Amino acid sequence: MARMLLLAGVHLLMVVAVAMATTTDKSELTLKKTAEEEANAQSPASSTTSFSEHKTEVTPATAAENTTKKGFYKGMSREFVNEHNKVRARYGAGPLLWDKTLALYARRWANQIKGDCDKARHSTKQIYGECFFLGTNGTAQDALCSWEKEEEVYDKGTTECTPGHNYRDCGHFKIMVTPGWKWVGCGRAPCTAGPRQGQFFISCSYSSAKPDPSSPAASNP
Repeated sequence: MARMLLLAGVHLLMVVAVAMATTTDKSELTLKKTAEEEANAQSPASSTTSFSEHKTEVTPATAAENTTKKGFYKGMSREFVNEHNKVRARYGAGPLLWDKTLALYARRWANQIKGDCDKARHSTKQIYGECFFLGTNGTAQDALCSWEKEEEVYDKGTTECTPGHNYRDCGHFKIMVTPGWKWVGCGRAPCTAGPRQGQFFISCSYSSAKPDPSSPAASNP
């Protein structure tokens, strides 16, 4: 009889142990699942959300785009306009609008220069305000950063270069923030020959009045 009671007691202890182990496993599984859910809730947005955010983000052209032989790249006009207007706002100048005729004029001038960028210069007609840039990278950001460096020697009060500097030192920046301009258009071309081969020539044209696209002179430098 005592032996039977002993065996029953051992069996009962084994059942309790199994039940406790099962409960522990379930608790650990629940805790693990909760931890995973909390981690997911605190993790960055999903790839779908990230893609949506990147779609609306304005980014500079990629290196591959920089080396193409096109006179433009996707988003180039927006980059030029946005950065110009950000700088102009600091000087109380109104925003610029993109003009296709000015852009065509600038691109055609760039195409005339690309054969020998070592002789980079302003267009011969000079019927518009004009800035040009020559460098290894051909993005709006590169050109604008170069011109914006001239702000260091630009006097906002006199709208001229600071004493000891001439127009060559601050002229690009002065044109960027001139209040009278209402329209801008820019173009570029890869340098195809000469010591500057592989670099880019960029030109921007500015006007206070919208050019007449039906006039051949308006888009031909």
